[in-house]
Amino acid sequence: MNKVISIAILITVIVAFTQCSTLSKINNNMQPNVLSGDWKISKWRETYNVKAAFPVGVPIFKIDSDKGLLNVTNGCNQVTAQIRHNSSSATIQFYALESNRLFCNTTPELELIDILSRVNKYEVNENSLKLKINNDIIIIFERKN
Repeated sequence: MNKVISIAILITVIVAFTQCSTLSKINNNMQPNVLSGDWKISKWRETYNVKAAFPVGVPIFKIDSDKGLLNVTNGCNQVTAQIRHNSSSATIQFYALESNRLFCNTTPELELIDILSRVNKYEVNENSLKLKINNDIIIIFERKN
């Protein structure tokens, strides 16, 4: 009799955990991660004239926050990185940064990797992304359609 009760309790616990896990997956799928997507720089450091700062091409950031990946292209160079972020504390870290560094490098392109390695906070909504070093906004993006 004790074995039957133990087995019934075990089955009940397994079913309860399975249902909670399924509900968690459904809720997560209903909430897309707003950080993911394609972002175009609209403000670089102190300048809003981003086309002048990046004459080869304004960098496009492709963020896949679920996989923790960043891919940046500007028509000449490509930068890749891994991402750690915490949406509740709005912290972010770009690490394992790599670039192909072709001859077309301009000063802002060379600064981009250094700045990304120091970014530690962000603000994001459906249409804008702000990367910060501490509380200073360094780069502002608009979502690319």
